[in-house]
Amino acid sequence: MIHRYHSDQKMLFGGNEREMRNWLLPNVLSSDNLNYVKLNRSEDACNQKDKQDFIVTKQAMCNVGLSRSQQQELFKVLSGILHLGNIEFISDDVTGPCEIDSEKQGVDTSVNAAAQLLGLDVDALTRCLAFRQITASHKRRKSVFMKPCLKDECHTRRDCLAKLLYARVFDWLVGFINGCTMARSWQSYIGLLDVYGFESFSFNSLEQLCINYANEKLQQHFVHNFLKAEQDDCQSEGIPWQFEDFTDNKTCLDVIEGNISIFALMNQQCKLNRHSDPSSFCEFLHDTISSASLSRAHISVTSPAFVVHHYAEKVTYQVDGLIEKNKDGIPAELVDLLKISSKKFVQQLVDANVTSLQSPSKTKGKKTTSTVVSKFKNSLDSLMATLHETTPHYIRCIKPSLECQPDSFDNVHVINQLRACGVLETIEISATGFPTRMLYSDFLKRYELLIRSNSEDVKDLDTKSKCAVITNLVLAEADKENKMKSFLFGKTKIFLREGQLDKLEVARLKEFNLSAGVIQMWWRKILATKSKQEAAVVIIQAGFRGWKVREDVKRRHEAARVIQYAMMLSH
Repeated sequence: MIHRYHSDQKMLFGGNEREMRNWLLPNVLSSDNLNYVKLNRSEDACNQKDKQDFIVTKQAMCNVGLSRSQQQELFKVLSGILHLGNIEFISDDVTGPCEIDSEKQGVDTSVNAAAQLLGLDVDALTRCLAFRQITASHKRRKSVFMKPCLKDECHTRRDCLAKLLYARVFDWLVGFINGCTMARSWQSYIGLLDVYGFESFSFNSLEQLCINYANEKLQQHFVHNFLKAEQDDCQSEGIPWQFEDFTDNKTCLDVIEGNISIFALMNQQCKLNRHSDPSSFCEFLHDTISSASLSRAHISVTSPAFVVHHYAEKVTYQVDGLIEKNKDGIPAELVDLLKISSKKFVQQLVDANVTSLQSPSKTKGKKTTSTVVSKFKNSLDSLMATLHETTPHYIRCIKPSLECQPDSFDNVHVINQLRACGVLETIEISATGFPTRMLYSDFLKRYELLIRSNSEDVKDLDTKSKCAVITNLVLAEADKENKMKSFLFGKTKIFLREGQLDKLEVARLKEFNLSAGVIQMWWRKILATKSKQEAAVVIIQAGFRGWKVREDVKRRHEAARVIQYAMMLSH
């Protein structure tokens, strides 16, 4: 089933009446005959958004150079895929031949519509879906005959044809966009890789195994690149390299992709071309592969399953359907049918790299089988080769919560993301060496206050020597009890082991506290002195005012006596 965020639902709700007629699509508001798409007719807001998104999609196609006619051809193929999903088969006997279920409403209409949209003959299409080609060789003689398919096989071939067309449309569209946007000539480039997210669900199958395998490869590259940067930094500073014997997730990768691995045993089962019992394959897997990264599922898991110990966490994979999904055999007659299409666009889709579409291939006269995991591994190996030739930079995007609301932070959710993208493991690796590196100037600027003020002999020392004095004052005592040096001096940086920065910060905080105590003591002394001075000022002012009053009274008394004496003389 195609998810709603793909272009099919946007096309169904966004196309106008003329386009819907050209694409031979029914009225989506009154039809339930689209098995490949889950329609949400009741969500008017979503449907309106689909219409707007479809307009934006068509405009984006025009912006990258897709003409209107090319867009119509592309949408016709997508419509043909939708009609393929409605083709049903019926059989009178469980083991008997099948034919189109004409009695079911809309099936004949979908058959004719799919054939018309894809430029195929109706009889050729139905015959190709209902019969499979078998080639028998005996010495130089070669016999080809058609064998009727069972009902389930017919539906499988129908889905295989739809997946083939959908995959080729996707590849063609990506190739077209790359061709239009890529520079004519260039010497270097900037590539953007959106890394797979680590997946672990209640039911994990081939899809999750491939995605988590890709995560393991990318994590290995990330760790190697991280360690390479660490090694280059240490060597440039003259510091001994500490990780010569470091072992990464190679054990887990060997379990998945090695010579005797999950992928190898799955491909071996596909080569047998017979039904695989899940329980038998699960036991065969555990008996053949002996590794600490592979274990049996918990007793509570009733279906056949195995557990792979990934770097992020242990993941339980169900065996049921694993081998069938790995069989990526595209019948040659399906490819041949599309090659004789009357639509040039359909021919162009299958002509591009057509040899990679067919499952049987010959290598040095031997017939090999192409599987999903082998194709995925080859594609991933090509990507890793490109990454090894470039200078990577990593951006870790962490979602604070699932609520998509401001000021919402879920600790467990964030920790799971950090673990899934390998950040926690990288921190653990870093912690085993010298995770803290600081330039001497930065180190001295922050911790110079740890040098005691009465150390007159350090004033004439250079920056590196002063840093050595600081580390000896704070860290040397602890180093006497440890076998490993807690700090090393490089050419321009000082290297500190885990926990040493905390000791320096504690010592710095103590110095701050001591300095704060001294400042507080002198400030309290100033306040006390000021208080005494204010009291003394009050006393002085009181004494001065008293003296001044007394002097004033004395003058008044003296003046009164003079006046009295003068009056006595006048009489």
